[in-house]
Order: sequence, then C-alpha cells, then structure tokens
Amino acid sequence: MLALAAAALLFPQNKPRKPAAVEKVSIDAIVTDGTGHVVPGLTAADFEVLQSGKPLAVTDAAYQARAASAAGDTPTFSILAWPTRQPAGTSSGENHLTVVLVLDDLSLSTGGRNQVRGAVEHFIDGQMQSGDLASIVRTAGGTGALQQLTSDKRILHAALDLMNRQPAGAAAMPDVKREDALADIGRSILRTVLDGLRPVAGRKVVVLFSENTNLYRGAQGLALVGVTADAGGDLMAARANRSSVVFYTVDPRGLAAAPAQSPEQMEAYAGIGELARDTGGIFFDNTNDAATAVARVLQDQEGYYRIGFSREEPADSPGGGLLLKGIEVKVKRPGLHVRSRREFPHGVERDAIDREDAPLAQLLPAQPFTSGGIHLRLTPLVSYAAASSLEVFLQVDAKDIASTADSKGVYSAGLEVVAAAFLANGVDDGRIGQSYAIQIPRERFQGLYADGLLASLHLPVRTPGPLQVHVVMRDTTSGKVGSARQFLDFPDFAGGQLLISGIALSGASGGVEPGEDAAMRIFKAGRTMNFTYCIYNARVDAEKRPRLEIRVRVLREGQEIYRSEPNAASSGQEKDPASRVRMGSLSLHANATPGQYTLELTATDSATAPPRTATQSIDFEVRASTSAPAK
Repeated sequence: MLALAAAALLFPQNKPRKPAAVEKVSIDAIVTDGTGHVVPGLTAADFEVLQSGKPLAVTDAAYQARAASAAGDTPTFSILAWPTRQPAGTSSGENHLTVVLVLDDLSLSTGGRNQVRGAVEHFIDGQMQSGDLASIVRTAGGTGALQQLTSDKRILHAALDLMNRQPAGAAAMPDVKREDALADIGRSILRTVLDGLRPVAGRKVVVLFSENTNLYRGAQGLALVGVTADAGGDLMAARANRSSVVFYTVDPRGLAAAPAQSPEQMEAYAGIGELARDTGGIFFDNTNDAATAVARVLQDQEGYYRIGFSREEPADSPGGGLLLKGIEVKVKRPGLHVRSRREFPHGVERDAIDREDAPLAQLLPAQPFTSGGIHLRLTPLVSYAAASSLEVFLQVDAKDIASTADSKGVYSAGLEVVAAAFLANGVDDGRIGQSYAIQIPRERFQGLYADGLLASLHLPVRTPGPLQVHVVMRDTTSGKVGSARQFLDFPDFAGGQLLISGIALSGASGGVEPGEDAAMRIFKAGRTMNFTYCIYNARVDAEKRPRLEIRVRVLREGQEIYRSEPNAASSGQEKDPASRVRMGSLSLHANATPGQYTLELTATDSATAPPRTATQSIDFEVRASTSAPAK
C-alpha cells in the first residue's frame, strides 16, 4: 500500500483538460485590383482565413470606407493629446484616418528634404480630409506642442517648417559608426511613435521617409530591431502590430538612383520591404517622387475589410497583450490581391501613462505624444565653462503657465523640469531635474506674458557622439505637460580635434519689434543678429601665436546667399589659447525674404600642417519687419 502511494506521488495523474473555448476574432485587410485601387463589395464568402495553414471559419466581412469630406466642408480643428480622447467633430462610427509622418531629417539629403517637404505640404493642404488626424515627427528634434495628433493645418505647417537644413553639431566619429548611431536614434524615435499610437483608436498609419539604409538593419538581419529598449530583442514589426499600425516606407531617392549596390545595401532594402509587408503596408522602392508615394498611401487607405472568424483557444491559454501569429488571409476572386498584417493584437492592452500623475522622469521616454499643454522650445549648447556638459536653454510660452496673484500684485507659478541626454542606443548618458518657484512683479508680468519665460539647465554628458536631448516640463499648478527634444552631435574633446561649440543667437540692443523673439531664434528683417560661440582645441604656431580664421555663410533652403571673407578669430591675448569664446554680428537686409535660414561658421586653424577645419551651424527664422520699406 505504501509502495502504491509512493508511486502515485512520483507519477501524479494528469488533470482532465478543460475544453477549448471558441473565440470570435476580427482582423483587417485591404483588397486591391491590378491597378492598385481598393475594391469594395466583397462578402465573407470571398475570403479564406488560415492559421498555420489550418482553415478557420469566416463569419463575416464588412467594408469600412474612409469617411469623405463633404463639398465645402470646413475641418473642425481638434487635437488628440495624451492619453487619448475622441476628437471633436468625429464619432466612433466614422472611419477617419490617423497618419504620422516620420521625417528622418538626420539622413535626408538636400534634394530629399525638398521632395519630402513638397509632398507633406501637398498632403496638409490638399489631401487631408475633415476629421483626419495627423502628426509630423522629425528624427532631428521636435517639440511636443507641434507633434500632437491634430487636424489643425497651422500646427502641421509649423512642425514642417522646423525641418532642419543641416543637423546640429560637429561630427564626432567616423562616417560608418555615425550612420549606425543615427540609425539607432531613428529606431528609438519609431519605437516611441508606435508606443504613443497604441491607445489611439481607429485606422493608424505611419509613413516613414528616410535615406539611411542602416536604419533597416539590426541584430536580426533584415528586421528592424529595438535594441536596448525592447526586452528580448523585440522586432519593430511586432511592436507596430501590437499598436495596430500600418507602415509605409519611402526612400525619396528611389531604388534606381543607386544601381550599383552592395549586398549589405540590398539586404537593407529587403528589410524595408519586410517591415511594410509584415504590417500590411507598402515599400515604395521604385519612385523618386515622394508626393506620388503619399498619394498611393491615401489611395490604399480609401477602405478596408473588417473580417471576423472563429478559432479555438484553450481555456488555460495566457492572455493580455499577446499577438496572434501565423494568420493568413486569402481572397478567392481572381485578379484581386489582399494585404493584411502577419500578426494581430490579441488580449488586453496595457494602461496608458497618466501624464498629470506619473513621476515626471517616466514621461521622458514616452514622447512624442506625451504633451501639448505647454509650448516649449529647446536649445542645447556645448558648455563654454566645461567641456563635458551641455547648457540646455528653454523658452516657455508663459500663456500656457497657470499663475496666481497675491494682494500685492505679485504673480506666482511653479515648474518642474527633467532633462536627459540619450545615446544612440537609448541609454541614458546624463540626467538632471530641477524645480522653479517663479515670482513675477505686476509691472513685469505683461512683458513676460508676451515674450515668454527663459530657463536653463546644466546637463552633464559623459560620452561623445550623436545624442538626443529630451526635456519634459510640468506646471505644478495645472498639471499641464510640455516636452521637446533635439539632436546634437556631442564632440570628442579628448581627441584633440578642432571643434566649435553650439552657437547662441541674440538680438542687438535698441529694443525689440513686435513678433521678434531671439530666444525662439526669430528676427525681423532689417535688424542685427548677434552670435556667440566657442572654439576648442585650437593650436599656436612656433611663435606661440594662434592662426585661426572664421568664415561665415548664410543659407536659405540649402542655397548659399551670403559668404564672408575669412576673418582672424583671435588677437593672441587669451589666457587659454586652446579655448576661445568669440562673438560676431550679422545685419539682416531690410527686404530679406521671410522664412527659415541657416547660419554656418567654419573655423580654419593654420597653426598645424595640414590646416584643420571645423564647422557648426544653427537655424533661425526671418520675419518681415513692420517698419521695412516696400519692395
């Protein structure tokens, strides 16, 4: 008897399995004809759904047409903030489109930028429909106030206008390593976009414009891999599928632009196609017309099918945020083509972050859709005082900050700020937090209300190379949150190469015209703009004299409009000849064309053989002067 009991302990009886539960699942698919046009009018009988090759019972198929704008319809401006809410002017029964345009301006050439800019402008002005939501996200930087999902075309144009002509910072590493680092930054931005879209309802599309083929290579070959932020090397396509996002990928150069490609380049292009196909989208590899690609995307999104089917699921199967894999959709009618994602979200999704209650530091990696309550602009500059730190300057729209006045007319407000520098692989390289208790006398309140608040942080940085500087700010009274980020190529001071710090712009004395804002790098035509910078690792000749020259260039839309003669950058009287703070000024013509400009400084050090050079640039905006004479 004891022996039998022991055997029973060693070989326990199998518990009876619970019967499998029948689960109803719905997936989406696009059906097109041979010309690429979406085909309506199909029924459940026209589809076949398989899982790992096994047929499943299709129960229904409903065509969901994109809601069309009525003639003369004026869009209702709406903003979709974090976490998510139903936009004004839409209802849950309408099939509007959510589009995020990711502009990889860290990789786009001048021609590519011009192409993409024209395509996005045409989308904003001529292709968005009433109720559609869109956002423009740049890999080089951005501000949360301009990255919101919105139907307000003014916000979208303002975000597009910030596309950099040239990324800030001096190159701090060899070209190959730098391209890999920029690709890591691009992947990091894509991960935050996908996570930000997860709680958003409806049809969601990401259109990615990039010329960096390294963006599509990762640790697992052809797949886009989220390196450090994803546990277990999570694939980008899987992340997109969990967020129900369709990817469309566009290289503005077109495949024909580079006929002689290495096997690595061909592998990268295959990776682009995989990302699009795995999410149900398209890779545009045979066109150098970005506008045509965007038109094809919108044509592809004119309608889709919501297909329902039944599958058996074991009662003890795990749930919550899983992906159904191995699902294949087929269309039975000849001459038609069907596309759908290869994995489908299944189970309960995670909760969104509450931006007003979460610790502020948690919101840093939650960009780009974390905020819109505070308009914030970020300018990170290499510190003049310490070579291993950044001076982070913040310009805050005071109208977004809640304030209270006491009996003496003194206004009070409070802000919390967290800033961090993230390496290309997503690792936090330096972080600082600070609180501000603001007291504003009545006589200064209106001026600050109009001009904005200025704040600065001293951010330590340990590692040279490409960085993303992120800042999140919260109003302690209202709970509103603002965010901004900016790309910076942090120089390697220990390497001894000639370097120019970041450039600080300021207005000349003599009053400020309405609409002029030096902190936001906005200057009126006819005014004088001052600039300050620092030169590092300069040398002296055999007679202990510096031989530095500076050349100034101004560009508009990539075209040079001004070039100075080389000017001596030093009088040779500095206590530290290796580091020199310099100032200059630039007079803006009274009839200067309004728009975005780039100031470029090039330093040449002839104290060494051969001479060494360094280049730095910063963008600024020129607006028409109210006192400028008519042309």
